[in-house]
Amino acid sequence: MTEEQNMSQVATSDERPGLHGEIRPMDLRTYDGPLYCENLSQTIVSHSTLDGSERLYLGPKTSGEAVGLLPLNVAKSPGFQRIWRRKKVRVSTDPEMEAVLEMAEIRMEARDKAALEKLDAVVEDDPQNKDLVPASCATCGDQTYQTVAEQKAALPPLCNDHADQAPQFVAEAYFDKDTNETKTRWVKPSA
Repeated sequence: MTEEQNMSQVATSDERPGLHGEIRPMDLRTYDGPLYCENLSQTIVSHSTLDGSERLYLGPKTSGEAVGLLPLNVAKSPGFQRIWRRKKVRVSTDPEMEAVLEMAEIRMEARDKAALEKLDAVVEDDPQNKDLVPASCATCGDQTYQTVAEQKAALPPLCNDHADQAPQFVAEAYFDKDTNETKTRWVKPSA
């Protein structure tokens, strides 16, 4: 092999046509395709263009929001390139990053769906447990309201001003001869 052929072979191996995989900030001069960004730090990465038209938000690397599409104008901004050069983020053109992004979105959707189902379970709780029952505040005697669920859980009836005093009260059961029922009164134990 001649020296000329050897030099042409070296030149072609160093060229990066199409830019596949991880790229450097200086590669942006010739690239205008989709970019993917992965947060490698434990903190949130958030950056936007000066006019605020394009924005990047990535959660910490341990969250499901650590991978996202990187707007080209954000990638070209000096502030973002500083983070990039410090290896706080990894920028890639690799189409496999899109699969990682899709998986992250699926996980986030599943997490959101689970949170909504949990909320629905609370909202769809037995309606009778949500009924409000008038009661007298155990501290000042003012009228307040308790849910049936709070009464079943043996929580003392307290107005908003005294709600923080709940741990100070103990339920004491007694028999009311007039109504022929067992009732509960709230007392503060003395030391």
